[in-house]
Amino acid sequence: MSNLNEDDLTGAQEFEAAEHEAIGNSIKLVTDLDKDPVVSTGFPLKTVPTSGNGGAQALVFGRVIALAGDYYTTHDFHLTPIAGGNGTPLPAKPYNEFKKDPKAYETQKQRFISAADSLAQDKDGYLSKMMSVFDREEAGVDAVLKEGSGENVAQAYHNHSHKIPGDMDFVKATSTFATWWLPKYAEIAWTNFDHFNVDAVTAYGVGHSIALEIAKSAGQIKDASKRKEQLRDAYFHEAFAAHYLTDLFSSGHVRAPRRKLHNSDFVMAGLDQVAGVPTNDSQCRFMHDDDSATGLLVSNAEGKEWIAYGDKQFFSPQNSLNRLYSVGALNAGVQEVITTFKTAALPEPKDYRALKLIPSPQLAYSSILNEIPAYDSIAPLWRWDDATNSYTTRADINDHSNFSARHASDPKQSLGRCEDIKTASFQGDDQFPNTTAMNPLSGGFVHLQELPRGDFTKPNGSVFSLNSWGTIDMPDLAKANARKLSFTLRNRSRAFDSTSSAEPQLPLCWKKWAIDSTTYLIRFDYAQQKSQITCSSFELIAAQPNTTSQVVKVEDLGAAPVKVTEASFRNQSLVNGVSGVPQSNLQRFFVVPVLTSSSKKNPDILAAGWAKSVTGYHATVDVVSTSIGLKSPASKIDFVDSATRQAASIKGQFKIYKGEKELTPRLIHTGMDSNTSLVTREWATVNDVSIQAFEAGNGSVVVQNPNQVLAGDILGRNFDQVLALSGAWPTFTSTIIASPSPGQPWTQISQTQDGSLEKKYTLQDPNCSLYGATLNKHYITALMPRYSENPNTNDPDLKPGLNIVQISSIQKSGKNYLNFRTILVDPAKDSVVGYRDSVANGTEILDEFHGNPNYHSLAWLRARNDIPKQDLTTRNAVMHVFSFYGVLGVRVYAPMKYNQAAGKSAGEYAKYGPYVYKLVGQAPYQGTPSLGMGMGCEGVWGYGILPWGDFGDWLDVNVWNQSSGGWAMSVEDEKRANVRGWDVGRRLK
Repeated sequence: MSNLNEDDLTGAQEFEAAEHEAIGNSIKLVTDLDKDPVVSTGFPLKTVPTSGNGGAQALVFGRVIALAGDYYTTHDFHLTPIAGGNGTPLPAKPYNEFKKDPKAYETQKQRFISAADSLAQDKDGYLSKMMSVFDREEAGVDAVLKEGSGENVAQAYHNHSHKIPGDMDFVKATSTFATWWLPKYAEIAWTNFDHFNVDAVTAYGVGHSIALEIAKSAGQIKDASKRKEQLRDAYFHEAFAAHYLTDLFSSGHVRAPRRKLHNSDFVMAGLDQVAGVPTNDSQCRFMHDDDSATGLLVSNAEGKEWIAYGDKQFFSPQNSLNRLYSVGALNAGVQEVITTFKTAALPEPKDYRALKLIPSPQLAYSSILNEIPAYDSIAPLWRWDDATNSYTTRADINDHSNFSARHASDPKQSLGRCEDIKTASFQGDDQFPNTTAMNPLSGGFVHLQELPRGDFTKPNGSVFSLNSWGTIDMPDLAKANARKLSFTLRNRSRAFDSTSSAEPQLPLCWKKWAIDSTTYLIRFDYAQQKSQITCSSFELIAAQPNTTSQVVKVEDLGAAPVKVTEASFRNQSLVNGVSGVPQSNLQRFFVVPVLTSSSKKNPDILAAGWAKSVTGYHATVDVVSTSIGLKSPASKIDFVDSATRQAASIKGQFKIYKGEKELTPRLIHTGMDSNTSLVTREWATVNDVSIQAFEAGNGSVVVQNPNQVLAGDILGRNFDQVLALSGAWPTFTSTIIASPSPGQPWTQISQTQDGSLEKKYTLQDPNCSLYGATLNKHYITALMPRYSENPNTNDPDLKPGLNIVQISSIQKSGKNYLNFRTILVDPAKDSVVGYRDSVANGTEILDEFHGNPNYHSLAWLRARNDIPKQDLTTRNAVMHVFSFYGVLGVRVYAPMKYNQAAGKSAGEYAKYGPYVYKLVGQAPYQGTPSLGMGMGCEGVWGYGILPWGDFGDWLDVNVWNQSSGGWAMSVEDEKRANVRGWDVGRRLK
């Protein structure tokens, strides 16, 4: 055992020492009955004489938390855990029952006192060395936090940069002449059960009860000096116990089946470690590290839900809420000690406040407090099942969203599987990707999930759940009287709707529509037995009004959940005579006011698509009107084609008019012809509502090979124009056409009609070479407002209006980058200003994930950002939602001044303007699985990711269809298979 290396160490460790200490340093302590609280760092609890050159060591509250448990524990021969059961599994126990057995409690109490005394008396003789290592760790962490080099603290721990110590430093520090053959650090780790789930509850509960008893006795002492000394002793025991409490906020400790992943044969365990055989305790460490890095969705007895992170992640921006809650729990325990000191009243264990605040997850041990249904947290690496007395591992080791049939394994005998886990890519640098703070003022979104009902391998229908994400305003623990913003989970709505296999339904699409403070979610399903496409409406309620800011204070989270109500209406028939999945894939869905009686408060639901007949393909339009908002369907309207045509020649898109309202168009290809002109077709109803479609045929509006169409008031005319894009990246041609009012012909805008706008322009700036960049893939092309809300600015780049943004992945010099192309139109001059390309401008945005087989892009959303210290010129931003190793991830991009983003001169800024994008926040692991809604009718895995509220929509957007390899609907969509939301192995990259 003396030749241990860092990878050989067995049991998992907890929050790093500096992380534990930081929690304790946030606490205030009273120093006597009539004294005001002081910061814990200014009130030493023990002064411990040490041997060697270290001298006496003063221990404050936070430092005691850091030293306890990991380096100082019980002092019997076996280092028996406080909870008991040296190396053997204990019966599963509910929380708070540790004191119900008086005899067992007395034994546990003596073990805790033994552990605390080992520190108070430095029985192992290495306290001075440990204090030196801790000081070095704390200095390294402080340096990372202050310098802002781009490396986060988790990466610094992983890389041991800034002289941050690693496991071997602690091995050396805890090695003495008497323990040279087995360093104490490694020996303690071998049976560190006290640091995991219910054992940690027991260890804290026992220690907290001892601290309370000491505090009660201290409060009754008349001599002030002795009273104060005994109060310090109460705090010392509370701090020692608090190590186990804070462990419970480390996600690597809340569900790992520690006792089950343990080899109780000390000799064999040692031989395995020396030989590098990754069995038993090593597997627990792998699971611990995995859960710590990705985070877990947890909740507590008070109903709070949040994402908890673990080892090395305490200072990470995405851990801000967990950090706040952990400090709150620690403070709750300290306040009970103070209250007992002042009142001599001992609370009952069932009333211990801190234990009501600890997180509980979806556990990996089937018999212990499995309170949260499956799929809430990521799929556990290991799981123990009491019912079958067996172990299983994730079906796909790297995919944390893969809940399919698990792999039967054994941590003692399945050496091949254990080795696969040790060498899996999620264990390497990908466990510590670049992470920076995100604080968008908007960009809140809901993530809808289709989950299997019943057995995963033989589901009896589907269950639908929803996670809501947004920005939370909370106290900043690093700054007095300051607050900070953090983007994270707000809450989860579980199983708000379901379907059964008795009446099979295939979800095709979700759409949303905001009315005042309510966002309606509309689901479109293919009902196989009825040969229908149906729609169902649900209400998404947010307690705060829909404004341009979706920020909520952490104090208001409980009163401001984002939740889904019962269906307002369910399975309303929309399209009849649907022959199967191929035809359902040829449908696109919209929520928009269409009928004369419709408005924003009671819009209509529309399906536009193609149906195959003996003569070819023909266009179809179906509408359901609504009343009382989207709470109730009113009637179904069938539209009749009023023109004659050859059905096989259609290539087009749909637009709907009602007054000045119109439906955002989508281009629809059949691939049946090569004509390139756009003409109008009309449908009519008894209400004389005009529905127009551009189709290939003889007409005056000519666009060569149109592959994208966007609609919006690009030129500021108070009515929408249509922008048709054609050609291939990086050059393409754009044409703007418009119909000033319903019923009037669509014409191309020309100089004679609308000033100096060119009929066509090719977006290729000879001064902005792409330096040999090649296209990896497209993502979206979208319309969004200008970046300034100031109508009086003289800068044409900042005038109100619309710009076109195209986002693609490209490769340059062997590296992958995200390219943001911004197409600028100046409404005042009726002219195109030009375009900006990130890569061409020298402001490359490295895409560190593209090419990784465990990365999948899900959705691109519009957001609003405001970071004055970065001198952003806008409040517009782009939010990217993606999957990394099956875990949901988010990153935010915002445009910056060119000279700041690239270090360029003011003259270059004048040329390129403020439309240069920069990564301003990233959290690749958001603690929840990226289970989605499947492929849907559009072949896009992320169609269940929707912005909530009025703000957050693109004005129009074309999404690249990876399955058909194009921007628009195609007959190729007929060939796409039915992929359900939980079938993550078949999602497209």
